[in-house]
Amino acid sequence: MYLCEFDNLIWFCDNCKQAGNSSVTKSQLDVNSDSNSHMLILQKEIECLNREKDIQAKLISELESSLELHKFKSDTLQKELSEAKSAIAPVKNIASTNTYCQVLQKNVKNGKNVESSVLLVKSADRNNRDDELQVLSKTIIPSRLNICISGTKKIKEGVAVYCKGDHDVAKLKNAINGQLNGRLTANELKKYNPRLLVKNVNFSDDIKDNKMLIENIVGLNDMDDHADLKVITKIERTRQIVLEVSPDLRKKLLARGYVWVGWRKCPIVDHLRITQCFRCCKFGHIAKQCKSSTSACIKCSKDHMANQCEVASDQVKCINCVSYGSKSKSHVQVNHAANDSHFPAYINFVRNLKNRINFD
Repeated sequence: MYLCEFDNLIWFCDNCKQAGNSSVTKSQLDVNSDSNSHMLILQKEIECLNREKDIQAKLISELESSLELHKFKSDTLQKELSEAKSAIAPVKNIASTNTYCQVLQKNVKNGKNVESSVLLVKSADRNNRDDELQVLSKTIIPSRLNICISGTKKIKEGVAVYCKGDHDVAKLKNAINGQLNGRLTANELKKYNPRLLVKNVNFSDDIKDNKMLIENIVGLNDMDDHADLKVITKIERTRQIVLEVSPDLRKKLLARGYVWVGWRKCPIVDHLRITQCFRCCKFGHIAKQCKSSTSACIKCSKDHMANQCEVASDQVKCINCVSYGSKSKSHVQVNHAANDSHFPAYINFVRNLKNRINFD
């Protein structure tokens, strides 16, 4: 028999042997007690980890379900978007597809307008105003004068008459002042200098002031006359400057494509300020200037704000194109939002705005 065959064999030193087995037994019991406590703690930790595992498994299951739901919604929206694009495509083929940039650049690169001249007709007596357009249409017959009128528009000062060219304007002006002298007066509408948008400007301290900015641009770009240049606004947030320039200076700068400003070479393009009222949705003014007694939704044209609109996408109607089609007695597409730049009312507004700018 060997010592290794005894499982419960305990070795004692001489001191422990003399002290007896009592202290050793007590120490052994303490060790056993600590082991049991440690085992209980480990068991509780395992139970806690198992609960966490179950919770995480449940959470993963819920996330997978949520992911499937979002994927289904995404697929549905993609399908609806594809169908909407297919429905809009034929409309854009029928209507004008010029973007704002294309409308602005068309015939402006060479300083030419679609309609070259505008005549302003107003009552001679400002205290007793007649209906200028009614008086004008009853008295003046364009076919007899052999003049081409492309359109009329009531404005604050009176009536703007858009003519084919300067020759037509001259004949119409003479006819009105001759036949309606005392009731109506006719003058060529004052045209404004063009404006340019300077991009990517670094607003350093030496160009914070408008006077310093003009001196900086004039000095760096070989300009002779300070009167050719005027700062309209500076937009530091978007790093842009709007300049009003003479027609000749505009042509020179656009041909070059850039202007030196401060520490940078900045791109430069034509600029038109297009304003639209979010209350009535018409162009040419903003909400605080609006005189309309009712509001108009930008989506459906009804008397409520856009954030209150609940119409479906196939019920969208542009209030501006409805009005434009009625006045021009022409069929135009109206199933789009009032801020869409692809359709006749917007394009017509931009064209009329360009007619009041001196590009020549």
